[in-house]
Amino acid sequence: MPYAGGDASAFREWGAALPDNIEVVAIELPGHGQRMAEEPCRRMSSLVDVMAGACAAAIDRPFAIFGHSMGASIAIELASRLATVAERSPVHVFVSGAQAPHIERRSLQHVSREELLVELRRWNGVPEEVLANNAIIELFIPILRADFALVDTRARGPVRGGLAAPLTVFSGIEDPEVTDEGLKAWRQYTSGPFDLQVFPGRHFFLDSARSELLHEIGRRLVSWRFAQRSATRAALEPTETERCGR
Repeated sequence: MPYAGGDASAFREWGAALPDNIEVVAIELPGHGQRMAEEPCRRMSSLVDVMAGACAAAIDRPFAIFGHSMGASIAIELASRLATVAERSPVHVFVSGAQAPHIERRSLQHVSREELLVELRRWNGVPEEVLANNAIIELFIPILRADFALVDTRARGPVRGGLAAPLTVFSGIEDPEVTDEGLKAWRQYTSGPFDLQVFPGRHFFLDSARSELLHEIGRRLVSWRFAQRSATRAALEPTETERCGR
């Protein structure tokens, strides 16, 4: 799940860096990337309704969910919705570059153009030559405003009885958008295992520390797969009583 203003191209190099048995499926939101001509979604519940229906119908194997920044709010709501409504729980949820959704944050959907550019520079994720190009910025700002409206309608707390999957939180150590308390507050969003890992970098550490990030994602998913295979083998092996009976 992409960050505000982002699209599926942000994840185009991920597949080659992860183990061969992990398939990367990057989500292209309406109004972004190759779906630029479509109207963007401004309500989180409406977006998650559509995504949950599509995912429940299409997923035929174990799956994990990753979301960065805005995508973290989408990821946790989608994971909870799939677990509670469609009974399709992910094997792991990764949220990145974001505080827990119930932590209040400043709304950015109505700030001025100048304030928005200040924020973009503070995040250090958009090249200066892009920020200086008025034609590109005028095209980009409406997408950002729609995404900020989407973030403003996120659920303000965990779905009760929803997610039991492992939840891992990733953050950049110099990210100005998060606090330690805001990151640790994600613990409330699952009844399963929880961990927090910090990487070098700012808000867009998913680019600057990509190798380290993908190593950690791959390691956790491979560990899950190994545990599943071990459990299957153990279930198929005869017990000591059965061996003696033979």
